Amino acid sequence: MNDFFNFLFHYLEKEEILLDKPEFLFQVQSHPNYPSLLAISDTLSFFNIDNAAIRVEFAEIDDMPDRFITLLSEHLSIPHLYFIEKKDSSYFATKDKKTVEITKASLESRWNNVVLLAERSEEERIIKNKKQQWHWFLSSLCLVLFVTIVFLFAGSLRTYSFFIFPTIGLLFSIASLKDLFGAKSKLINSFCNITASTSCDS
Repeated sequence: MNDFFNFLFHYLEKEEILLDKPEFLFQVQSHPNYPSLLAISDTLSFFNIDNAAIRVEFAEIDDMPDRFITLLSEHLSIPHLYFIEKKDSSYFATKDKKTVEITKASLESRWNNVVLLAERSEEERIIKNKKQQWHWFLSSLCLVLFVTIVFLFAGSLRTYSFFIFPTIGLLFSIASLKDLFGAKSKLINSFCNITASTSCDS
C-alpha cells in the first residue's frame, strides 16, 4: 500500500515538506472517499499542509510550477495520479517507484485537467531557516575542530587516512539515518536525487 503513494511522497520530498508516512497512510485509508484525490487533499490538510486540487487546461502548463501531481489517462485503464517534474524543457513522470521521461505531446494526450499542488506553510519555513543557521554553525565548528586535530598529529598518509575515512563513513551514516527517520535536508535530498531516476529509498 505504501508503494501506491510513492508519487506523493516523492513530490513532498522534492518540495521539502515533512510528512509522517505511516500516520498519513492510516489517515488517508480512513477517509470515506479513499482512494480519491479528495481523500489525499483532505489528509494533507489534516497534517496542516497547504494544498489545492484545481482544474488546469493543458494550454496553461507553462504557467505551472516545475513540480506538481496530476491525473493522467492510462491505455485501456482508469486514469492514475503521477508526480510530474519539469527540468529545462523535459518532463519526468513518477508513478510507484518508476520515473520516466515523457514528451510534452504525450503529456497533452493523457492530460485530464486535474492538478494537485502543495507548499510549506510560512511558519514551517521560518523554523526551517532557524534550524539551518544552527546546522551550518555546528557543522562549521565540527569541521574546524576536526581539521585542527588532524593537523596537530604530524604523521604519514596512513595516519591521515585513519582519521578521514571513518569520518566520511560517519557522515554517510548520519545522512542515511536522517533519511530513514524522515529528517530531510537539502544536502541529503541533492545526494539522494542525483538523477531523476534515483532515490535513497531505492
